[in-house]
Amino acid sequence: MKGNKTVDIDNLIISNEIVFEILKRICAKSLMRFRCVSKYFCSLISESSFIVAHHKSSAAQFLLHRVTYTPKIVIYNLSLEDGDLANCLVRYLDETCFRTLHNMQSSSINGIFCLWNYNGDVAICNPFIKDHVFLPKVPDIEKVSQSIIISSYLFGFDSTANKHKVLMGYMVFFENRLVHGIKYLIFTIGVDKSWRDISGGWMPNICTTNNYVCIDGVIYCENRFRPNIVVISIVREKLIRTISFPDERVLILPGMMNTIVEIKGQVALVVNGKDDVDEGFSKICVYILNGTSETEAWVKHIIELPSLSTTTSLFTTNHKGEIVWIPDTKTLHMFLYDIGLKEWRKVEIHGNYEQQCITDPYSVLLYLVESIRPLR
Repeated sequence: MKGNKTVDIDNLIISNEIVFEILKRICAKSLMRFRCVSKYFCSLISESSFIVAHHKSSAAQFLLHRVTYTPKIVIYNLSLEDGDLANCLVRYLDETCFRTLHNMQSSSINGIFCLWNYNGDVAICNPFIKDHVFLPKVPDIEKVSQSIIISSYLFGFDSTANKHKVLMGYMVFFENRLVHGIKYLIFTIGVDKSWRDISGGWMPNICTTNNYVCIDGVIYCENRFRPNIVVISIVREKLIRTISFPDERVLILPGMMNTIVEIKGQVALVVNGKDDVDEGFSKICVYILNGTSETEAWVKHIIELPSLSTTTSLFTTNHKGEIVWIPDTKTLHMFLYDIGLKEWRKVEIHGNYEQQCITDPYSVLLYLVESIRPLR
């Protein structure tokens, strides 16, 4: 913090560095109270450097799992002493304003995530400080909703502007239900009052899905119409290129699922496929994209699961770049895989909580780390 190098608290002189180190380990709920104590605490806690340090140091971690074809979200508490906070998350998501927002993105940015539906309603949420922002609807969607289908809302962070952005893709159909084209709009949280068109016209072969990840202001997203990954910069606000999948068969073989994730700063594809036998799933394939845009190549890793899975499992990654796997919704443990060490470790789950939602055919596994980052 700029200015004085020490702070006087009840005649006790403490250096700013020590106060910084102490406060960054305090939970978000208590920090919100500290902001009201003095201008000093309010200023310190509001600094970008403190917000980032607190997020990296936070022990409050949760996993949100929207279970396919069931009306429920399971919240797993991965922290030792945050049962009350997990209950707060359940109550927060149960607020009336979120009841119709049954779609959830597959990755969180700075502890913040996106809820939306196909009617054009979208909310950006930080449940740890009980803050959310509803974005305005797109006028075209309200006027001609019968001929428009929203394909995705993609959420990312522009570190150059220090702002979160939402990228929306929607398809427009002719009367015969053939696709006329796809448009992409962007909205900067805390800056924009309306959506901005960044398509530069209609895109016939680019249709984003909710299988994506955002790394350093670049979104890597599965293309619904082609066997490739769409690469979009939310900093430059333009389509950069497409990347072919490492093996087109991962899209067409029955029983296979692929999840786009970030592993230690690199985009990766986790492919969960059936074994030759019918007993279940015993391994996954992880493809990591290495190199520059001119020389990049997929590097394949075959990873044996620590136990046999009888169902097609979901995978995600945590803030450390480890692969996260929960064998089933009833378990009280999960497994983390370090791609560098090439080993799984078992982690206990300290309770799970169920939240009712609208039944949806798509599963989501969302890793959340406590954050005090504001949305405005």
